[in-house]
Amino acid sequence: MAKSIFSKDPKVLVLLIVTTIASSFFILEYCKLFFDFGIEAKERLLINPLLAFFVPPIFFWGSAYLCRKFAKNSAGNTATHIETSLMRLKKAPNSLDEVSTKLNFHSAIVNAASSLASTFGGGALGREAPSVYISASFFAVAAQKFKKFLPKINLETWIFAGSAAGFAVAFHAPIAGFIYIVEKLFSAKSKNFLDDIFLTAIALFVVIIILHKTDPLFATYNLHFWFGLELIIIALIAMVCGIAAFFFKEISVALYAKTAKIKSNLWHLIPISAGFLVSIVSIYGGIHSFSGGIKSAQDALSGAYSFFSYQEVLARLVNTMVTFISGCAGGLVAPAIAIGAGIGSLFGHLMIGIDIKIFILSGMVAFLSPVLGMPFTAAMVILETSSQPILAFPFLFFSSAISFFAGKLIIKFRK
Repeated sequence: MAKSIFSKDPKVLVLLIVTTIASSFFILEYCKLFFDFGIEAKERLLINPLLAFFVPPIFFWGSAYLCRKFAKNSAGNTATHIETSLMRLKKAPNSLDEVSTKLNFHSAIVNAASSLASTFGGGALGREAPSVYISASFFAVAAQKFKKFLPKINLETWIFAGSAAGFAVAFHAPIAGFIYIVEKLFSAKSKNFLDDIFLTAIALFVVIIILHKTDPLFATYNLHFWFGLELIIIALIAMVCGIAAFFFKEISVALYAKTAKIKSNLWHLIPISAGFLVSIVSIYGGIHSFSGGIKSAQDALSGAYSFFSYQEVLARLVNTMVTFISGCAGGLVAPAIAIGAGIGSLFGHLMIGIDIKIFILSGMVAFLSPVLGMPFTAAMVILETSSQPILAFPFLFFSSAISFFAGKLIIKFRK
């Protein structure tokens, strides 16, 4: 059991603040490049579709090769590496060597480079998983490097704080970052709950200062939810999204696990073939069928592109799964938000007289919830990133909870 938060060495807090600043600015630069590379890929498709057909195979192969050659922990669901490290520390607090193989500077840099290469090539993964992984790695390295000088450092606590900071920076959502880590702490049944919360709060306070001039990701006008027909449609959207998101995540993770086991040179054909497939699907689905998903959701909520076609939604689903399976680094969370926005748009298109953005926002949170696995966090992320008033939270959580439990019911029936 860690000591009380009131006995913390002030030097530990100074190191925490310095680490938060360093990781936050690194992630901000990474996210800026990620966004710019996504725009570049979209413009390439619009200006020169033939070039857009041949670029993805090259960059998909380069992205996947970086992970496979230099840091296998950088690809796939990096959240599992963080969770595995935390579980290992819970069982064996002194198992630092095993943690350092999963969370280190080398893997963090490879993860960022692979993610950027994939995005520039036209991949359809998000920036949030690399952001969380990079930040958790920064914090883990700092904690291990200085533990001999600052023995009161608790590595588990630092990994939690780093994960929260990375999540908050990626989404420009410090409150959601706090909820994210609270849900994780309850799930992990942490014995250092007060310490974890205290240091996470300090890290997120630093993040708030860094982001104080940053606009919300999906800013739109305040939406008015009512207890009427729209609530029934929201529930329907949530059930559809919950079922679709469950299979989306399960199939993606399962197929990635199979391709990751391939040892022969035939492996090289996987990212190359995936790149060609994404090229074909992108030409069919258009510019909203690939990249990280943030821009598509922004367009949907800003009014620039509120109606998505079923071709675009289906193409986004396929492109995200194929990019993930290919071995490129990146996350499923931001693409899940974009897919949810598309599904909500399809339902909203059928409803006359009701603001379509209500259904877009509901779809975003509903598809995100099973993918993230945290219904409270999913609702808070969409609330904070769309700058909605707190009165919208019950409706967003309603959508998130229905979707989350729809996925859980599928698991139960399958057993």
